[in-house]
Amino acid sequence: MGFKSGTGKCLVIIFSVLFSCGVIASVHAPDWMKLTSINEEDDSTTLYSNYGPFYSMNRTCDEANCTEWESRAISTGDCERIVTYTGQVDGDKLCSHVEIWRTISIVCFLIVILSGLFVLAATCCECFTLGCCGESFHLVAMFLFWIEVSLSIVAWSFVISSMRFIQDAPQVDEASYGWSFWLFIFSGSVLGAICATLADWAAEDSICVKCYSCFKKIFCCCCGGD
Repeated sequence: MGFKSGTGKCLVIIFSVLFSCGVIASVHAPDWMKLTSINEEDDSTTLYSNYGPFYSMNRTCDEANCTEWESRAISTGDCERIVTYTGQVDGDKLCSHVEIWRTISIVCFLIVILSGLFVLAATCCECFTLGCCGESFHLVAMFLFWIEVSLSIVAWSFVISSMRFIQDAPQVDEASYGWSFWLFIFSGSVLGAICATLADWAAEDSICVKCYSCFKKIFCCCCGGD
């Protein structure tokens, strides 16, 4: 095992742990979208709603007090409540966007679990075989990392699109992104891309190095031909 490969393997483990913890924590949090809306039937009542991939939290406040936060697991009724609370006219389009980013973010969560298992398998193989085996697991993990990065970008793009619908709704007093949404962008997209690059770097048969060598040869041939 060379210095480059050994360093890459250590960094893959470190960043994979950070990447996995970030995505898992963000997907399980309920506050990707934080909404404050006015009750259409009673102007003195304010509705607070937080929405995440797996579940949502809601409570109602009036001039005197507030109710306890009520958690709800993911369901089709969540979208209907968003439309009711916000007064958004184009409810079907808003619902489709919300369902898309929720579904994709859950898929990202599952991919993170799977890629973590491949990194763990690669690490165990390398420990028991003194670095002779485990390269194929790193390559599979790399492809899974890039798939998760691509899907995460789609997911948070639809969150932003959903928020634009909500911010223009008549009953919405305030709409903002929660900390878990920003954590998902950083961990799912940024750390995911770093993990994918490191997983390729850790492999002896690096795809990035091969692509670089191929483009370099093509460039040299073109320049030499001129």
